[in-house]
Amino acid sequence: MLKILVYPKDKNPYQNLLYKHLSTEVFLKYLTNPTSSHVLGLILLPFQVTKFRLQGFRVFHLHWFYTFQLTHQNPIFHSKPFKGIFSIYFLFFVLLLKTLRYKLVWTVHDVLPHGEQFINNKLVVRVLGIFANVKIVHSSSTLNEMKTLKISTINANIIPIGNYIDVYPNTITKLDAKDKLKLKKDSFVFGFFGRIEFYKGVLELIDAFLELNEQNSYLLISGPCFNKELAERIRACSLSNPSILFYEQFVPDDRVQIFLNASDVHVYPFTRITTSSSVMLAMSFKKTVICPLLGEMKDIPLNVGLFYDCDDRTKLVELMKYSVDNKEEIIKKGNEAYSFASTRNWINITNLTIELYKSL
Repeated sequence: MLKILVYPKDKNPYQNLLYKHLSTEVFLKYLTNPTSSHVLGLILLPFQVTKFRLQGFRVFHLHWFYTFQLTHQNPIFHSKPFKGIFSIYFLFFVLLLKTLRYKLVWTVHDVLPHGEQFINNKLVVRVLGIFANVKIVHSSSTLNEMKTLKISTINANIIPIGNYIDVYPNTITKLDAKDKLKLKKDSFVFGFFGRIEFYKGVLELIDAFLELNEQNSYLLISGPCFNKELAERIRACSLSNPSILFYEQFVPDDRVQIFLNASDVHVYPFTRITTSSSVMLAMSFKKTVICPLLGEMKDIPLNVGLFYDCDDRTKLVELMKYSVDNKEEIIKKGNEAYSFASTRNWINITNLTIELYKSL
């Protein structure tokens, strides 16, 4: 039996869906922090991977590297000396995996870390690309971006992310969803759902909504935001404008349908992105998406959404205006988005992943 160690375990249901249909040929274990301390967990990480290697685990599947940093908001923990320390630690960890003769699988959810996580993001990721036995990317555009940044694409395999159809309850009607959020029933709602970061363009979305100045419309922003400065700026906009609603929290599974179904379109004006679960989630709820042609969005059929050149930010307002004026077209595109999402079957995606494991 092939024994796989997966790191880290994320709240996003992506991993649960990916590993839900594993065959009996594969045994999978998440590598989790045995303590309540993030720093202590990182210190223990080398000892954990050594222990599990001795227990017969042969493949290490790295999904994200956001854990290799301190989450504290104090600026000193994000200074160059600390970034340098974590850069060295991460590279040491990768070298340890190879010394222990793990086969390293890297799913390239993000070509580069968001923000300046390491002292030199490109250098760190280039080293990771060299040592990874197999790379999994979600789109051909990711491969192109890796090549541009001189990150090795040897043994890179395209396996797209799956859909979120039936992952969350979806029984509430649009009118009932609006009623629960105290929105006018005849209003037009622009939605943004998911974890909020600067690179996702929420501030740009607020500016576009204000410029649009569409009567009887709302901007519904929902999801956790761990950046204090960003959260305060969004909160200030919400307090000064009753049409901007900010639900600053992790949305429980049984309430996801309320925020998705209350919206007419979902808008994600990313400034940088590799792949987006939020976009796939919106399409799984029959929502038209408005977003720039970045990353995986380049591989999505144009008929399922409203897309614009990432260098033409004025187009965002135009497409938001178009969606208000063409409600029937928006509904049609939402249905086409759902049809596209339906083609992203998790069983097929899991089988492709297992075959990669077995090839090692």
